[in-house]
Amino acid sequence: TVSTATQSAPTAPVATGATLAAVSTRKPALGCASGDVTLKVYFDPVAQYCLLYPARFTVGDVQPGYHVAFYGPPTADSPGGALSLMEPGLALGRTVTQVVDEFLKSAGQSSPPIVREATTIGGEPGEMVKNVFGEAGLVWEVFVVHADHIYRFTLYPMEDVLVATRPDIDAIWQAVQRSFTFLEAA
Repeated sequence: TVSTATQSAPTAPVATGATLAAVSTRKPALGCASGDVTLKVYFDPVAQYCLLYPARFTVGDVQPGYHVAFYGPPTADSPGGALSLMEPGLALGRTVTQVVDEFLKSAGQSSPPIVREATTIGGEPGEMVKNVFGEAGLVWEVFVVHADHIYRFTLYPMEDVLVATRPDIDAIWQAVQRSFTFLEAA
């Protein structure tokens, strides 16, 4: 099954003219194909990427070229783990480290201690920032810069009291980190 950003909410940005024709005919890269029935494909023809996510997750908050979220199933003890992916704008020549430095400066957080780790997404160097307070409570943020666009992945909730969400968070992060593919322009 392929989920695409073309199945979006009515408030999603709309492409026009030649752009619409170009993106509406694009197909996900073969690198995002999977014979594993426990995974589904998500393809954003506007932001030009695809990824795999656990089939038990639901896709929501779709705004092509800007945002999508993947929600794990809630249980009696937890709201379910989730991953949000957004493309907040251009890097304007900044490196991923500079983007993260500016993000942390604007967050202005001193406790709990923030941990920064190097990672790779879609073949690009990235940076994971753990223990950040966000809209969803304690979160982990991952930043990647590709073709001067910033990609921001948010994993949540990360509070220790919601330890039941960790298997879902681990599952979505492992699937996305292994499969995320930037698509080249047609």
